[in-house]
Amino acid sequence: MVNVRLVIVRGVLQLLGLAGTVVGGITWITGWRHGHGLITLGLIVYVVSFFTRNVSFRRSEGDLELSRSHQSTGEKALQHAESAVRSFRKYAARRPAAALRLATALDRQWDLLNDLGRHEEALPVAHAALETWRQVVEQNKSRREYLSRALSRVVVTLDRLNHDAQESIPYTEEAIAISRSLVAPYEERLALHRTNLAIDLRHLDRWEGALPAAEEAAAIYRRLAATDPKQLSPAAESAKFLAVTRRHLSRAAEAVEATQLWIRHERALADADPARTPGLAEALSTLGGDLRNLHLDEEALAAYLEALELCRTVDEPRAVADALPPVVHTLRTLGRHEEARPLEDELGTLRREHPPAGVHVLRIPSPDQAP
Repeated sequence: MVNVRLVIVRGVLQLLGLAGTVVGGITWITGWRHGHGLITLGLIVYVVSFFTRNVSFRRSEGDLELSRSHQSTGEKALQHAESAVRSFRKYAARRPAAALRLATALDRQWDLLNDLGRHEEALPVAHAALETWRQVVEQNKSRREYLSRALSRVVVTLDRLNHDAQESIPYTEEAIAISRSLVAPYEERLALHRTNLAIDLRHLDRWEGALPAAEEAAAIYRRLAATDPKQLSPAAESAKFLAVTRRHLSRAAEAVEATQLWIRHERALADADPARTPGLAEALSTLGGDLRNLHLDEEALAAYLEALELCRTVDEPRAVADALPPVVHTLRTLGRHEEARPLEDELGTLRREHPPAGVHVLRIPSPDQAP
């Protein structure tokens, strides 16, 4: 559709440019010393007229009306906001990138309707703003915060109209998801910094000072890992470090809690990637040790046995040899000697066939080998 106003303005500029050039030429010939300047000005105006193809009077009108809306109050401000919305809607229909201006004008219209208590009229405006912000976010993900606000406007309006709460839940849940996605990068950075601080304090043997930082890092990673599987690995390391810190400070019961969190992360990692199974076995074995420190031998045995079974599944004889001693020792402590005996025999066989790395086995030569 041709913009008549734009065509008229372009035509007027071209006529002025031509007129200035002709008049300047005549006056210069007749001896007026400024004639050549008028020629130059006329040519400039004529050339500029061609650049009006990229000018949108709808946008300019919308910007002006939106500015007037902010300078006014009450009904007058609302009228200007509605006019801005009409202008930007026509502009955005031709230029999708202009959706940002339309969304901003709709937000202003909703704010004014809400202030005036006209919530029935505000509801369709809130929905229109929401859909427009969705278009904006499709073009630019960094605008997600404004989409979250648009969702909140819909919820507020529904609440003030006493709509069924069930109707608001999807909007609220989407707003929560967006808010989490916005906060996550900053929380991840904070968790990393807190972990580094805890490590530095531990190296200085300041374990009491390291504990709050380790606890906060583990809590943040736990939240992040709940929705982002990529955070499971740092979450597992963070929980492991927290368990070490609490154990060093003789907080045995709290160490168990941290180790159990470590196990949950490792289990999720192992479910997704069997190569992580040794990490889960290590966490379970550590839990067994923590529970034995609390004299909870039955619970410790369950953890040790699961760790042993996991070591068997990865077909690592040395790992099995390392997992057997705590099982045997705990069974002996519980008086279950018959169960311990075959495991002791297995352990002896494994150690003969797969001696620990770095351990030299003394072999006595037979008589025919003696020098």
